[in-house]
Order: sequence, then C-alpha cells, then structure tokens
Amino acid sequence: MTPKLFPAKTARGLADRIASVCGWDRAYVPVRLPGGWVLAGRREASRTLAVGWLPKPPAWAAALGRLPKSEHPLKEFMVWSFDATHDVLRALRTSLPFLAPRPSGRHASVGFGDRTGLATPGHAASLAGTKLFPIFAQQSIREMTRTGRSPDEVMDDAVFGALQAGWIRGFGADADHLKTPEDVARTAAAGFVLFTLDVGDHIGKDVAAMDDATLAAAAQRVLAEVPGAAGWPKAYLGRTFRFPGFKVGFDERTFREAVVKYGRAVAKAAELAEAARRACGKAPCEIEMSVDETSEDTTEADHVFVARELKARGVRIAAIAPKFVGSFEKGIEYKGDLGGFVAAFRRHAAIAKALGGHKLSVHSGSDKFALYPFVAKHARGRFHLKTAGTSWLEALRAVVRLDPALFREVVDLARGRYETDRASYHISGRLEDVPPPSALPDAELETAYLESAGGRQILHVTYGSVFQSALRARVFDVLVRGEAEHHACVQRHLRRHVAPLAGLRDEPGPARRALRLPAAR
Repeated sequence: MTPKLFPAKTARGLADRIASVCGWDRAYVPVRLPGGWVLAGRREASRTLAVGWLPKPPAWAAALGRLPKSEHPLKEFMVWSFDATHDVLRALRTSLPFLAPRPSGRHASVGFGDRTGLATPGHAASLAGTKLFPIFAQQSIREMTRTGRSPDEVMDDAVFGALQAGWIRGFGADADHLKTPEDVARTAAAGFVLFTLDVGDHIGKDVAAMDDATLAAAAQRVLAEVPGAAGWPKAYLGRTFRFPGFKVGFDERTFREAVVKYGRAVAKAAELAEAARRACGKAPCEIEMSVDETSEDTTEADHVFVARELKARGVRIAAIAPKFVGSFEKGIEYKGDLGGFVAAFRRHAAIAKALGGHKLSVHSGSDKFALYPFVAKHARGRFHLKTAGTSWLEALRAVVRLDPALFREVVDLARGRYETDRASYHISGRLEDVPPPSALPDAELETAYLESAGGRQILHVTYGSVFQSALRARVFDVLVRGEAEHHACVQRHLRRHVAPLAGLRDEPGPARRALRLPAAR
C-alpha cells in the first residue's frame, strides 16, 4: 500500500468540503490511499478523523468500520467521520503501515521528544528536503510521569500528528530511558519499537579516581558476580584492537576500569534487551544502550568492551549512547573543548563501524549547534540525535507571542519550582541570571527567557511542574488555537538541528511554513 498526497489545490478543496460536511473547525492534509482517502481534523480542541471511499469500503478501512462513527453519503463518495479516540487511532495504525512506527535500521535518525503531543507537524516540516528518519513518538518513563501521559497517549499523539502533517514516509517510536522489564512491556504493548535501555544505576562511579588496589578489588567483585565475566581477563588483558588511524589497548588499569564501570551495566542491558524481544514477539524492534548517565567520559576502551560484550550476549545493538567529552547541559549550546569532542567522536565512530555498524546516539543533543556538522561528517550516516525539551521551549515561545500574560504566570511558577526541579539534571543556570517577569516589559520576555542560557534552563527543567498545575489546560488551549504559530516556532528551531545533520545549508531568515492551516470557522 503506497500512500500519496493530493495536489495542493485538490487537497485544500477536499479538506474544506469535509470540514463543512462534518462540522469541523479545521481539516488538515488528506492522504490518498487505494480505494479512498483519510483526513485528520479538529472540532474545537477535539481531534477528529474522516475516511472516504467509493464504491465500497476498502480493506484498510474494515477495522474502522466496526467503530462508532457518523456516515455522510455524498455524491462522489461515502464519508465516515470519527472522534479520534485511542481505539480509532490504534485501528488506523494497525491498518495503515505508514502510520505504524517502525525501526529506523541503519538510517541516520533524529528523535523529536514531544512533551505536549502537539508538536509533530512542526517536527515533520523541519525535515523537508532531508532523508533523516524521524522518531516522532519519543518519551521517557520519567517524562510520562511528569506530564501525566501514558505510553498509549504518547503513541496516539504521534500518529495523529503524522496524519495531521500529511507525513507518509514512516516514523519510529522510542521508549526512552527504560530501567525495568515492566516498563519495557508497557511501552511495547503501546507499539514502541525502539527501546533505549538506561543502565545508569549499574554503571560504576568515580572509577578513574580509584587507586590501583581499590580498583583491583572492585574489578574482582564484578568478575565474580556477573554471569559470563570469568572469561573477560583472557578476552581483553594485554590485547590491542586496531582501528583506522588508532588502536585501543587493554593494560591492567584500562581493563579494570572498563569492567568496574560497565560490567554490571552490560549484564543489565542484556536482561532488558531480552525483555524487549519477549514483549515484541515476532514484531521487529531495536535496542539502544545508554551509557551516558555517568560523570566519567566513555573511553574508546569502554566502547570496545561494551559493544563486544553485548554481542557476546546475543544483543544486536542498534545504537550506543556514550558519555562524550564536554558538557551536554539541557537546552543550551555545547560546553567544552570542541576539538577534543571531534577527535573523540571520530574514534567512537570508527569503533562503532568496525564492531557491528551500530549508530552513535547523542543524548541531550538539542541546541548543540556547534557539533552537528562534525557528527554528520564523522558518523557518515551512523548517528541518532535525541532532542526533547527544546520543543517544549518552542511551545512556550508560541505562548509568549500569543498570550504574554499567561507566559508570565508560567515563568513565575517555573522560578518558584526551579531549585527543586533542577535536582535531577546537570545544569548551571541560576535564577539570578534572569530578571523576574515583573521587571520586564512584554517585548523583552522572549529574549530574556528563550534566548538566554539561564532562562532556557529555568523553563526547560520545570515542565513537569507546569503540566501538573492549573496552567496546563490554558497552555494547551493557546497551543491548539494558535497551532500555526506553534508549529512554525518548532519547525524553525528544529530545522537548525536537522539541516547541518543532513548536509544542508539553509539560509537564515523566516521559517518555511509548517502547514497551510485553515483559520478556525
């Protein structure tokens, strides 16, 4: 089944007509399919869906035909309209492969974390002219808890957003930062296909600072306790692994550091990967191992050890997220020695290529504009960039433009919660870096809080407090009513990420239109 888009004039005419017939306020981008078409829309804030067909319902619409609907017989075709409930959206992605998340394989990919569930059309528009594979449904268990969303809701939002945007190229779904088999099973049941395993709790801490005796004792405990570890000394001690332009040797100190840092983590990753395989059954899925949740950089020896031991345990790894040199703080530019990052990244890319071809995943990767050209150059398509909170900041950019008074309330709440909410993040922003909203006119709010490092971090890490407050409904109302502005903000900012990754040189200037959205009736 090959979906197609109608010519622009035809699409607009069809969308307008269906909106009128069904009593919708907005209709988006109709997608042409064998025997009919499908179209997303809204009635006020509620999501809606329509399918059209003639002379009989096509096979792909059979599951939808069994669900509650309204029928609209027209001269040219029959139309079914639906409220876009979970059951309807699940039936749609089950019937239409382009709306069912799939693994990215070896394609260069970008994860678009969407905490509001409203940003996907902007994400899709940012990819124009690129071949990057998008992960539209990306959410960690921590983010789901703080936003009050379930795995099913995250999936539904991504499916509706893709259809809303007329995105027909396929997309992925990343269950991010998973720590337990139970969370793996929950997200697999919702249709996620990429499982990012967070084994940070099992990574040895402060290993580089250990003296030789302490390190030797710690390594011996790991070798005794981790199944299959008894053969590690023979497999690594005294060995040298050669890669283009450099080599990685394992003397006693190097070997022991790798074992203490990642020995237990590898075993835990294998356990979670097996849980993912069981949960997915015959459906394809991918595994990413996150080893960046530590204060110590992932060395080349660490990478060799992790990749080899995952393979030894039967884990076909799609990506590894190392802890790269430098500081990857949320919402702001990379901090550190750029030359050092580039040199280390090049070596990690060579190791990844040689040891199975897995991708390098760059976590906390949003707003690190200095790095993207080098990631594209040295990974040569074997990379995954993960973004999340930066799209929340763009949602707030739309809010400050559409409702400055509401934005002031959001900032006041964020400032009050910042010292508490920042505890789970490594960030350097301080409240005193940015004046309180009361000291700023409306015209200066956006620059102060969305263009400065301190302002961005204050808003970035307090999203959960906003979602759990009475402000949530008002923010979402503004974003839905002003979705054209919201999607344009998201598109413009994320385009700055994807263009250099795709080797494009977009000229600065006004954002391309994310969508030609009709005004509310």
